[in-house]
Amino acid sequence: MSGMWGVSTDISSSVAFIGGVLMLFGARLASGCTSGHGLSGLALLSLASFVAVPAMFAGGISLAFARKLLF
Repeated sequence: MSGMWGVSTDISSSVAFIGGVLMLFGARLASGCTSGHGLSGLALLSLASFVAVPAMFAGGISLAFARKLLF
């Protein structure tokens, strides 16, 4: 509890977005779990993970409902 919340000011939003896409692709390619990456970030108190994990789950649930309605 050093007071560091994993905030980085050195990375632009576009680079962070590309990194996130590559992380998701790599986890999927390796038959891994993208939420596992997010949960690891939560354990490190990463602020980005506190945003990413709910967004990943909300996106997945929304896509599942949309897919069920459309197909």
